[in-house]
Amino acid sequence: MPGDTGVGATLTLSGGFSASYREVGAVRAGIEDVDNNTLDNASPNPAKFLPGDNPVYEDIACVVRYNPTSTQPVIGAIQTITITPPKENTGSASPCNIAGSGYVKSFDKIPNLQRNQLNVANMVLRFDGNTGPTFTPES
Repeated sequence: MPGDTGVGATLTLSGGFSASYREVGAVRAGIEDVDNNTLDNASPNPAKFLPGDNPVYEDIACVVRYNPTSTQPVIGAIQTITITPPKENTGSASPCNIAGSGYVKSFDKIPNLQRNQLNVANMVLRFDGNTGPTFTPES
């Protein structure tokens, strides 16, 4: 069925970096825990927590086909990151996506070189929270 694998997914960085992606990690949002314990909370009682104020987006780990002839991404440059999975329904006009401002946190300038293995580079992305990220459902 369409959408069962990542084949056809795209990742676009507005800074101009382009690559063939082997893996684009999950976009995961979470919230911090605020410790709500006081000195009068007896030790046999469970610890108390409150949800934090803002969601935090975790790092996005990617694996790209290493291409020594292409320009490498600029580490730390703010740009728009857009991740578009393949469509779930072939009849849909457009797939879902998530987009927002962020940056390349790290990139393997030279990959781990091995015999009988495809040369790949690891790249870590991070949404910065200044613009989005915003999820747009498939339609």
